[in-house]
Amino acid sequence: MTEYTTNVTAEMERAGKVRHRIYEQFTEEDMIVILNMLRDARFRDNNEKFDYMLEHLRGRGFLEIGAGTNRMAVKKGGYIYKIAFDTYGVKDNWQEFKMAPELQPYVTKAYECNGLVLVAEYVELMSQEEFIASKEIIRETLKQLERDYLFSDMGTIKKNFCNYGYRQGSGEIVILDYGYIYPIDRKMMTCLKCSHELTWNYNFNELVCPHCGSKYDPIKIRDRMRNYDDTTVYTEIAGESGALTLDLEWSPEDA
Repeated sequence: MTEYTTNVTAEMERAGKVRHRIYEQFTEEDMIVILNMLRDARFRDNNEKFDYMLEHLRGRGFLEIGAGTNRMAVKKGGYIYKIAFDTYGVKDNWQEFKMAPELQPYVTKAYECNGLVLVAEYVELMSQEEFIASKEIIRETLKQLERDYLFSDMGTIKKNFCNYGYRQGSGEIVILDYGYIYPIDRKMMTCLKCSHELTWNYNFNELVCPHCGSKYDPIKIRDRMRNYDDTTVYTEIAGESGALTLDLEWSPEDA
């Protein structure tokens, strides 16, 4: 059975108050299927992987939520299960899992992860109209985060509406897709042309230099930091435990 890491305390473990949902919902065979899918060059794109996984999980109570660039999401029993399509999806799962505790209450909670699958809090998805009406609230959240974190795909531009939702019970707005958020390295937050410190634009989708006007994609700044490349998958298959580290630069053309 696939190993996992949980965002729970040792006291909760000892008290028996922890349910291991990866164990409960996914078999060893499931994990082999996901791992093989992730590495199979015969899939033309991640849309094919999405359809393949939906068919594999059919009839087991999983509700389709949707697919992003590198991961898909299904719901079961009040929880979201994020399944990686590729090595970048594995990285995103680990990034969310590691960052979730310190980013509360601004993001969904992450409960378990093994790289291939992340178990997360379910929140109600936000519509595009609600997103537009909530831009000022979202900007205030991003102002809190910008002090210590670099992030991408969270700005108040229309394409990012699907990255926000409402927490059940409280109704507070939270970020539900945060694989692209990283502890900030101030040394990297400088303009390559004039060395002045970069600042966010009004919509938090681009970094700009207030001195010379140069503009930067946050992902390009992230690439300079290189603190985001955990692609480890923990496995225990056929009695052999181990940690498999996937190649972040691998592509089907390499097969």
